Amino acid sequence: MSTPVLIPLLNPNEPEAMLATLSIVEGQRVEIGDTLCTLETTKATADVQAEAGGFVAGLRLRQGQTVRAGEVLCYLADTPDWQPPPEEMPRDEVSAPESIPPGLRIT
Repeated sequence: MSTPVLIPLLNPNEPEAMLATLSIVEGQRVEIGDTLCTLETTKATADVQAEAGGFVAGLRLRQGQTVRAGEVLCYLADTPDWQPPPEEMPRDEVSAPESIPPGLRIT
């Protein structure tokens, strides 16, 4: 069993934030209330705290990245050997299409 940790929406006008500080590492044991990371927007800074205890698994983001509200930061698992579900498309591998469709005009 695991609990996903999602990036919260800090400001309704800014769906993105910078992951200013990452306070956890893969496999680390955390307790309820432990700080997982610190997010910054142009108007706010907030700590993301663990809402459940467990082992950090599937850490998907890195310090310094721009992140979107709703993205999965990591999972908090009951056991240290739990494996997260595979991502449909890893964040680092998101790319533009190989070619522009015929008739598409960008201005």
